[in-house]
Formats: sequence, C-alpha cells, structure tokens
Amino acid sequence: MIRHNAAVPGLVHLYARLAAEAGDPEHPAHDFFRTRTATLQAKARDTIVAAQESGEIRADLDPDWIMRAGHALADGLQSAWMLDPTIDMAADVEQFLRLIR
Repeated sequence: MIRHNAAVPGLVHLYARLAAEAGDPEHPAHDFFRTRTATLQAKARDTIVAAQESGEIRADLDPDWIMRAGHALADGLQSAWMLDPTIDMAADVEQFLRLIR
C-alpha cells in the first residue's frame, strides 16, 4: 500500500493536507478522519495481537504501543518523503517489522 501511494502523483500530499485540516473539529472531514483512524487502529491492534499469539511478532511488546509506533512511523515517513522522495517508505516500514519480530 505504501509503495502504491508513493507511486500515485499527489496522493500522499493530498492525504497529508486533508488529515491536517481535518484536525479542526469544525472541518467537514473531521468526523470521517476520527472514525477512519479509530477503525484502522482497532483492526491493526487485532492483527498485532493475532500475530503475537502465533509467534510472528514479539509477545513482550505492548500491542497498543506497536500500533501507535507503526502509525507514527507511517505518518512521519510520509512527511519526510514529501520533502525527500528518495526515501523508501516501504523499506523503512519493513525494517520496523523486523525489529518487532
């Protein structure tokens, strides 16, 4: 998904702009972004817990921390990539996944 988003011209910039603007409770997309974020985080946490139970991810790490760190990493990488498109966001996410395995 990260590779796809980076390959579509303007997509990462558009998402970042909308997400930032939607931080304003009066913005028409505010509720959408809050709901979307909560839904994605819940699904990510469930996936992380299942991966911990199956031994794919370290069980000694808090699943909520993994979810938040992964989300922060993805958002931060998008910001960095907008300034330097030579950054390989997918490779950095893969490195994070190696750290938690």
